[in-house]
Amino acid sequence: MEAVIGLLPPHVRALALVAFNAHLRLGEVLALRCSDIDLERARVRVALGVTETKDGQHEGQTKTASQRLIDVDRETVALLAQILSLRDPLSDERLFRRPDGRVLRHQHVQRAWSNARASVGLPALHFHDLRHVGLTMIAETGAPLSVLKHRAGHGTIQAAMNYQHRATERGAQEAELFAKRKLEERQRVVLERQAKLKDDEGDQLPV
Repeated sequence: MEAVIGLLPPHVRALALVAFNAHLRLGEVLALRCSDIDLERARVRVALGVTETKDGQHEGQTKTASQRLIDVDRETVALLAQILSLRDPLSDERLFRRPDGRVLRHQHVQRAWSNARASVGLPALHFHDLRHVGLTMIAETGAPLSVLKHRAGHGTIQAAMNYQHRATERGAQEAELFAKRKLEERQRVVLERQAKLKDDEGDQLPV
């Protein structure tokens, strides 16, 4: 997942990281305003969603017609602070835009994502999988169904049950546990790669 994100253009990479860490749908992250970011409380307000039709981009309610506040980890806060340092943090302008200032649309993100996933040999990895992986990792921290339902913006508990594994405390602690879970996953991948390299070197030794 992070290998694909790392190959995205900087403005799309930032959007993808926020989508992953806050478990947002593409339409939700595209609709974020600068004023939706609360750096002091480490929260993102999700109030709107953007859809694409043949007539262009349209903004309205989220998929479940709900609004929510999402606690995010320190890594995400630092990224958002960097973005807002170049913008008016109180404005209602879109948080994510194209480098020339124009509106960022679904097709721009999807095109960049398709190119990046092809480069790492993962053609079946969809942008929406960022949300699924993030929610699964949150569930693995022990988040209760109520937290999963809130963070995902699901309309029912049944939808959140797809990610539920065990129960624990809720709120901002979940964001920090999520950050820890990401670090553990990165370390696991590194160890697996090192082990594979060692095995490959062993296979090449003369008998």
